[in-house]
Amino acid sequence: MQIERAKIATIQDKKFTFNPEFKVFGREKENILLAGLYPWYPDDREEGVIKHRPMSRYKSDDPIGRLACSLARQSKADFTTIAANKLYEQFPTLRDANYVLFATHPLREVENQSATTDSYLTFYAFSSDLSHPMNPEGASAQEVYQLISLLEKDSLETDSPSVEASVLESATTASKKLADWLDKRTKLATLTDKSYFLPIPVVLVAVLP
Repeated sequence: MQIERAKIATIQDKKFTFNPEFKVFGREKENILLAGLYPWYPDDREEGVIKHRPMSRYKSDDPIGRLACSLARQSKADFTTIAANKLYEQFPTLRDANYVLFATHPLREVENQSATTDSYLTFYAFSSDLSHPMNPEGASAQEVYQLISLLEKDSLETDSPSVEASVLESATTASKKLADWLDKRTKLATLTDKSYFLPIPVVLVAVLP
């Protein structure tokens, strides 16, 4: 709650405003809204998917924004597939799984639930019944590591042809049902109940026969 004053520094005959809160510089009298960086705008020109892009169309005007945009996750980066026999061989308990949903738990340390896992990144496996996971307690950190390693190995060893349209359509339908499961399971604290359960989806994996 300390009182701070913006400081003006002259650099090569140009004035810059120093933001003491974020410790960044911005040009004087320029409408910079976020910590000295240019704002981004929503762009939904690609297949109805809303993306955010740097405000400026010229790379030289916003090099940091362009760099961040180039490093951002690409389209459909939140979906992949794995052959059923490869998954079942390493995870026999997931033999009936049709989908695996990776999720993060940013409030794991304060979540009040019966789960035995303490992993911030976990996964939930679903059979044809997408309303309830096969492993409602989630996966352990070791299991998450094993599955990610399996997916990486499979990606390196297998040619990656384009996913069939039918697989994408089924995954789209499944993802909507899984979103309903997430909505029903999500629990935030109230004044009288301090328990949390906040799984945030990261990647959906389709198990192919």
